[in-house]
Amino acid sequence: MAMGPKKKAKAPKKSKEELEEERRLQEEQEARLRAEEEKRIEEARLKREAEAARRREENAKNRAAELARLTLEHEEAKHDLEAKAVRLSELLRAQKEAKDWDNYLACQPRPDAQVEGDMNSFLNSWQLDTATLELDLPAVTAACESATEVVEDLVFVAADACATNDDPLRAQCTRFISRLQELVIKKVDLTTAHVLQYADEYADLSPTTSNNANPTRGEVKLASASPNTGWVQLGLWVNLLAKGSSRNKRVEFPELGVNVDLPKAVITQSLALRVTRWPFDAFSSLSDGGGSNIALGGVFTLELLAVPSPPKRARGWIMREVPDAREQLKRLHYPLDGMVVSAALPIKVSLTLPKDVLYAPTKFIRGGSAEQLRIGWWDAARMRWEEEGMTDVVFQEETNSVSFSTLRLTHLALLVRRDRNYHKRSWSLCMDTSPRRAITAAENFHGGFGDTEIGDMCARLTLSTAMFPRVQFEITPQGVRLVEPALPQLEALRKEAMPPGELLTRLARAGIDLCPPLEMDRENDEKGKLDANEKQASTRSGFVPKLKMLEDRVIDEIASVVAGYEITVGNSNALTNGAAATRWPGAVGNSKQIVFSVKEMSWPYMTDDHEGNQQQAGEDEAINIATSAASVLVLAEVDEEASGGCVKFRLDRKGDSDAETTMKQREGDTDAVQGDAKDEEDIYDTHVHLRRTLDEISSPDARDRMDNSHVLFELTLQKMLRLLRLLSYSQPSPLRGRGEAGEEEEATVSLTTNAAESTTESDTKVKEEPHVPGSAAQDGGEASAVPTETS
Repeated sequence: MAMGPKKKAKAPKKSKEELEEERRLQEEQEARLRAEEEKRIEEARLKREAEAARRREENAKNRAAELARLTLEHEEAKHDLEAKAVRLSELLRAQKEAKDWDNYLACQPRPDAQVEGDMNSFLNSWQLDTATLELDLPAVTAACESATEVVEDLVFVAADACATNDDPLRAQCTRFISRLQELVIKKVDLTTAHVLQYADEYADLSPTTSNNANPTRGEVKLASASPNTGWVQLGLWVNLLAKGSSRNKRVEFPELGVNVDLPKAVITQSLALRVTRWPFDAFSSLSDGGGSNIALGGVFTLELLAVPSPPKRARGWIMREVPDAREQLKRLHYPLDGMVVSAALPIKVSLTLPKDVLYAPTKFIRGGSAEQLRIGWWDAARMRWEEEGMTDVVFQEETNSVSFSTLRLTHLALLVRRDRNYHKRSWSLCMDTSPRRAITAAENFHGGFGDTEIGDMCARLTLSTAMFPRVQFEITPQGVRLVEPALPQLEALRKEAMPPGELLTRLARAGIDLCPPLEMDRENDEKGKLDANEKQASTRSGFVPKLKMLEDRVIDEIASVVAGYEITVGNSNALTNGAAATRWPGAVGNSKQIVFSVKEMSWPYMTDDHEGNQQQAGEDEAINIATSAASVLVLAEVDEEASGGCVKFRLDRKGDSDAETTMKQREGDTDAVQGDAKDEEDIYDTHVHLRRTLDEISSPDARDRMDNSHVLFELTLQKMLRLLRLLSYSQPSPLRGRGEAGEEEEATVSLTTNAAESTTESDTKVKEEPHVPGSAAQDGGEASAVPTETS
């Protein structure tokens, strides 16, 4: 018989005293653990507070040392800067005197656009001429051409004043330009009123004298273009007798390259058609914020005018109706009174365009980036260009002409987007190291050139826009010359050097406007911040303009070192520049920081003697080659406490260590990597001048070239860069097209804009928080707010 398992003996029941003792021991243990935890937390807090105090003290000492060093550097460089300014003023004065003497010998009738007294005298003489002018079309167009030449001089002077931050001179030029344009239009209106008043006498002239093809049919046709440039054009067709017609009427002005097809409802009435063309655009600047469209190739005006009552002849007397001075010209609206608006036929127009303007896409324009040709009319009520009512726009590239149909008879123009070439996708600035330039530069370098000599310094500025993949300029002390694109329309700009303002103004008129106006962010520069709407608009367009003070200072510093270094856009695509592209991403959306890249120039040997000395260069040559092969990022930022203009410069010293760390990781040297990871960037290693910042990485050759840089060359370069505004309008979009590793790397990058403040904030946090990957980049960098650029 099987026996079942034995029952376990029950544990003896604990007494009440034993249970109380166990509870007491457990409470004592818990109390001891709590006390140990509180002690550990208190010790950690005290340690953090001590560390924070130590860091604050260390940061305060470093900050004081930094400010003292910046002040010392500014005082040391002040004497050299003042001496350079004196040399520059002497050279500019000598150039001005030589130019004035040449104009005096040439008996130049045009006034000096920079001298207010000369311009006032010219305006007064023009007003007198308007009151007593010879009312003849060729004489009027010739006089208006001389006035438009003065307007052009004023535009060039205004551009130069913008490049030198001379706001009073710029405002003065703007005032004179507006006044001259008014006088020119007034003179043409007086001439038109005179022709209409005496249209019967013009109809009696022979066809050769009056340009009238059909004088016996009650029509008058007059046309004239300015003799030298053809910039100013005026054409009149007067229908003196209202007559029935069963077909349209084509009015041709072969002297102007203009044809107008008038519907029969128009030619059955006694009226006049006036055609004018001006080389300037006096309307686009009147739009709010400058408007999004501008006129290309000047402004073309098409108007219907009322003809005064015909004169009465009696007993040898001729009696004419004299209109009021304010109503000398009565403009008619189209459709005319009595016409059904819905049944009105558009007026067909064909006109020949200037030959020095880019209209059609070329091989130099990016595929798909060219705009369709658009014709617009000026809406005086809304103060902007409109396209409603403009149809059948066709561009004939063979004849360089455009035809269209319009229901609006007013100021017309070919329209393009104002900002289509403002954003520079990339740019680089370097000295011309071609053999011819190199030999001449070597002679000047070794022999030296005095302050009164121009020298042969030459730099190449190459940039890329949304439309043009390559635009290149040659910058010399004599001026700036366009190198690319090599198009027939731009041939005049490629022949000789011009002042930067003149070249860029002519280039804008030709269809490549690279200069963002200061009005887009002048208020932001003065206030030092953006409001919500402006920031949203700036972010939407892909850039945040830099402070004008910061931008000008960085441009001056770049001009002082370009003789020895190649300067390129900073924070470019990571696929080409690796980790350097994510070094300071927050500077993209920060108006108080600018990032750019420098690389020491590698000059070729000039003569055979240098080839014989190649092996004797030794370590100096090796250092030069190594230095010139690497690009280094530079951060320029605003520091209100810094001496010398409240701007300081810092090199990316962490870039090389990051590259070394990556190499050690690949080689498996983990100990070295951990040791390098503890090293932090010295945010106080700043300098007040870029030249001083680059000293320790510059070769002796580069230092000598920067020391011998010519002041006129630097001035020309400063003007060019200020007008192009590369530092504000070349900010890249957020890095895209990268793998998960790239995204993780970008997320872990943070930017310290103010080291002392950021360190203080981090030290005051006593509560331990978990680390969230990417939080630093999202908080510190504004690059994520910039939209992705689409091709």
